Amino acid sequence: MSGNSGRSSGPHLHYEVKYANKVLNPREFIKWRLDNYDNILKKREESAVGIFGKANKRAAQNGATVIAQGTCIIGGISTEGTVHIDGKFEGVILEADVISIGKTGEVIGDIKANNLIVSGLLDGKIDCNEVQILSEGKVIGNMKYNELIIEEDGKFEGQGVRKGSKLKSRYDEIENKINNIIVTPSHQIEHEQKDS
Repeated sequence: MSGNSGRSSGPHLHYEVKYANKVLNPREFIKWRLDNYDNILKKREESAVGIFGKANKRAAQNGATVIAQGTCIIGGISTEGTVHIDGKFEGVILEADVISIGKTGEVIGDIKANNLIVSGLLDGKIDCNEVQILSEGKVIGNMKYNELIIEEDGKFEGQGVRKGSKLKSRYDEIENKINNIIVTPSHQIEHEQKDS
């Protein structure tokens, strides 16, 4: 919630932090974030080594886009940073480093990102390197991935294809043989009965 009240110098953000249904002082979380921000950036840079052995600062330098609970957005997001969704989003999210959908989050649309973490609901087309469907997460749709992790009680309904997979299904070929075996005898019986 934003507003301009009292002796403020302009519009500003109002929020609260809840943990285990208790309201906590947000100042401690802000202090923790500032104290740990350099460590977080350093770890991200160390883990994001590029082709030439240099750190990929792109992901570490971009901020987070947050869609809060109670917010509904229809449209598109293109970011090299992180997107966290606790509200509702309908549309397209492209080029994100990390997309996380919280327990109250609901996304209907196309997703293209490096990492996807789902605790809420995602219905659509997904193209991500790593997909994690957490214990209460639900994913419906078509998914392309390099790595897929589904926790117990996580749900995925749709079609999933691992990028670059050399595995090829022969089911269609076998299904035709099965159908010929099943269909042929019943047609023969019908023809024999008509001939009698």
